[in-house]
Amino acid sequence: EAYTLGTMPAENITLVANWTVNKYTVSFEGCEVAPIEVTYGEQITVENPVKEGYTFSGWTLNGEAYTLGTMPAENITLVANWTAVETPTTGCFASVSTTSVLAFGLIGVFTCFLKKRKN
Repeated sequence: EAYTLGTMPAENITLVANWTVNKYTVSFEGCEVAPIEVTYGEQITVENPVKEGYTFSGWTLNGEAYTLGTMPAENITLVANWTAVETPTTGCFASVSTTSVLAFGLIGVFTCFLKKRKN
């Protein structure tokens, strides 16, 4: 039974302390990672998020770099940081294979040959 401290009882008693485990929430911003609940003292583990066109460059907490590790004694929000992936800008055949360019070139030569032959 729950016991409320107050007047001294008329006999010896033994009180048993009841403890609750401190659990805290780790929330994430700047990505699609769901919040997790961690027991105080546990390791925070989460896979690095992925975002198209960007490379994940780490977490920050209150504007400071944060390395995942032991859970602090409070709820926290980690912010994902991203670096844009640079795409190369080259000529119009940047995504066309050499074989395709060669094939189009041969078709053009063959077409010219046929036109000259008709005349």
